[in-house]
Amino acid sequence: MSSDNNKPLDQARCDAAAVRFCTMYYKRMSDTRQNLTPLYADQAVLAWNGHRHSGKQEIGQFYAQLPNCIAQPYSVSAQLLDGDIFPPNSLLATCHGQVKFLRCEDRRHKLFSQAFVLSRQSDGTFVILSDTFRTSEP
Repeated sequence: MSSDNNKPLDQARCDAAAVRFCTMYYKRMSDTRQNLTPLYADQAVLAWNGHRHSGKQEIGQFYAQLPNCIAQPYSVSAQLLDGDIFPPNSLLATCHGQVKFLRCEDRRHKLFSQAFVLSRQSDGTFVILSDTFRTSEP
């Protein structure tokens, strides 16, 4: 990553970081789901269609049992989060797209929305503190 890693996030850096993160996340989601777990903080929380999973290990176990899928994000938006409430240089990344689960009865594409609370680490990478995923029927 560039030397901008240690600069405070402004909206432009926030937008760029969210796009980079979401692009990488959905590639892993579709191709190498076992590589999603390291993206989560140890005490992260995932809410998947209303079902809560707490901690990196439980989240990894949940992803391991999901059927393979193809996830295609359509849009990504980002917002800086208040440093008095969240860790400094945290952001909210919201993604919308479609997902198709390959080994299940209903193989139709489903629309989804996903919101990540991301915290930038000292090495410039981001970890997921909170993740909320929801599919919607057309």
